[in-house]
Amino acid sequence: MRNTTTSYKNVIKLGIYSFILLNIFTNAIKILPSGAYYRELLVIELLITIIVAMDFGFKIPIESSAKQKIVAIFLSQFLAYFFTTLFEKYDCFDIHRLIAFLLMYIVLFEAAKFGKITKRDFEQILKIIIIIGIVACFYNIFIHRDTILTFNLSKIMYYTSTYSAFFLTRSNFCLLLVVCYVISLYFYDLNKKRIFILLAVFFVGNVLLTNARTSIIILALITANYLFMKKNGSARNIIIIILCGAILALLPWDSIILNFKNIMDKYSLIFRTNSSDFSNGRLELWWYAFKDMDLKSFLLGHGIGSKDAYLGMIGAIAYSFHSSWIDLFYEGGMCLFLIYASVFIYVIKYVKNSTLSVIQKKMFYNFIIILLVSGIGDAIALPFMLDTSTIFSTLVFITFPICTVNGDRRTAMRGDINES
Repeated sequence: MRNTTTSYKNVIKLGIYSFILLNIFTNAIKILPSGAYYRELLVIELLITIIVAMDFGFKIPIESSAKQKIVAIFLSQFLAYFFTTLFEKYDCFDIHRLIAFLLMYIVLFEAAKFGKITKRDFEQILKIIIIIGIVACFYNIFIHRDTILTFNLSKIMYYTSTYSAFFLTRSNFCLLLVVCYVISLYFYDLNKKRIFILLAVFFVGNVLLTNARTSIIILALITANYLFMKKNGSARNIIIIILCGAILALLPWDSIILNFKNIMDKYSLIFRTNSSDFSNGRLELWWYAFKDMDLKSFLLGHGIGSKDAYLGMIGAIAYSFHSSWIDLFYEGGMCLFLIYASVFIYVIKYVKNSTLSVIQKKMFYNFIIILLVSGIGDAIALPFMLDTSTIFSTLVFITFPICTVNGDRRTAMRGDINES
């Protein structure tokens, strides 16, 4: 049993606050230059690392098996960079992102195994995230009041791609909203106060406003799971009625009916690459990703950051394959993919075998659903990477559940007995 623990509440709070403020001062209040966004993000990561080091007396504890994984990640990615730069037509030696990845992996996963969060800090952090989500929603409504407050569905849906509050992208905004939705359900189960159901519906409505399909699918999966596990039939029926009412009110039924024939006509495009297909060009990007694969890149990838160079070379508009998991597989291959799989399995087992309450476990399981599903159709929520949502997703989906389990009093008491 681990014999060294320290509080991780300051680490998590700093990460959440800094990520939000970085977005605000880069987009809403343009003080920080957008061109230096990733360098500013790295500064935040360095600050988080310094706080972790200070809390541990500048001796960050890492298990021996973790050291082997870190060496394996570095060597595999170094080889991937070497082979890609040597034999491919583009230079992608991005040691900057590799170091940032290892930094976050060490302090927000391996070192977090020795961190803890008390129950009071746990709920305080959840409330902070909800408050940020509420502010972001009202800010988004205020900025786009000329379209949203007209209550004209056709006009609203025409501008949905711009609904991102003070975040860089709509996807990052929706990531915050679906996390807030899960937290609202947690507090409703905990306190049975209807205000949290209303908050949950509020966040659902704001996700529907963005028309982000991946986030809507996530909400549907989480809601179905939540209702399936709900024992109180009357409460379940009320929730279903409210949610269905919100969906019926906000979906652009006129556009859906008028364009249904066009959608059916384009269905055949699923079998060929075409930027005008129903996936908005995702299928074509994914085809390019697998087209550039061979045995070496299947095992090692092309190197963290290589997708930017490759997509730039083929003339793609965005420097992403519009799927976190394809981005990961392209850059890190099977080696890095298995590292991620081991992290997720560790978190799930750690939560499952803990003495946390059922509703706490349910919330963390829903976080894993968000992480896994959001990565299919959007390039967001990939922990450890130097990217726009990496700090928030790493803290919420990886560090937070690990430290919450460690901070649970019954778990700590059981650990003391085992050590004695």
